[in-house]
Amino acid sequence: MIVIKKSWFTLIFGSKKEAVTPESCNQYTAASLKTNPAFSQLLKQQECTTIVQLHQIHSNIGVIITTDAQAQALAPHSQEGDFMITSQPQTALSLLTADCLPIIIAHEQTKTIAAIHAGWKGISKGIIPKAITILQKTLKVCPSSMEVFIGPSARSCCYEIQNDFMPQWKKHQTRAAQYVIQNQNRQFFDLVGYVLEECKDKGISEKHIDITNAHCTLCNSTLYCSARAHKTTQRNVSLVIKNQIPYPDNYHF
Repeated sequence: MIVIKKSWFTLIFGSKKEAVTPESCNQYTAASLKTNPAFSQLLKQQECTTIVQLHQIHSNIGVIITTDAQAQALAPHSQEGDFMITSQPQTALSLLTADCLPIIIAHEQTKTIAAIHAGWKGISKGIIPKAITILQKTLKVCPSSMEVFIGPSARSCCYEIQNDFMPQWKKHQTRAAQYVIQNQNRQFFDLVGYVLEECKDKGISEKHIDITNAHCTLCNSTLYCSARAHKTTQRNVSLVIKNQIPYPDNYHF
């Protein structure tokens, strides 16, 4: 499990050890996770009342959570979507991934956090620029001061594609072709590289994009759930929540 502790928010990129299955999402609540040793200390300290987990469908749609009542009304896995945005305290945003990219965006000035489930289908539909545009236009969040964190996912060393992959990118096909890597008679795709370029195009500084924890889930399938490596139904849990009490960066709980 990777824990990143900033002064005003904390995020977790979970591993196979803390994995859940989609079938267990109905029990995936703040109360149940508070009894899970992997998450309990953080959630209790931040007085978490609600964990928002959407029914992920590889889309470019999502939800903006503006009130505590709205957050609590979102039963885990009940609403479809692949990104969540909030500035609400005591509300954790959660993603389930097994090779897709878990992406966290944070903006200190407005104390806004976003969580994006980004597989190739959602990326090809423009989920990254759409979420950033909503942050910018709806919540007045300046992209140049956003921070982006990308967690474990399938990397270009292992993300093999077939000939039917590129046509599905439709109007983005020309750009996507730049991220195809030829290795003898095999083709691989660099999803992380594509996302980095989209973030920079939207005005996010490269120095504010953290990929140090974007480990390859296939190369490290003993540590992380990987649908491609093991056809598993288990999913790595990513979690982000605003801190109730400000802490120095990398503070040890």
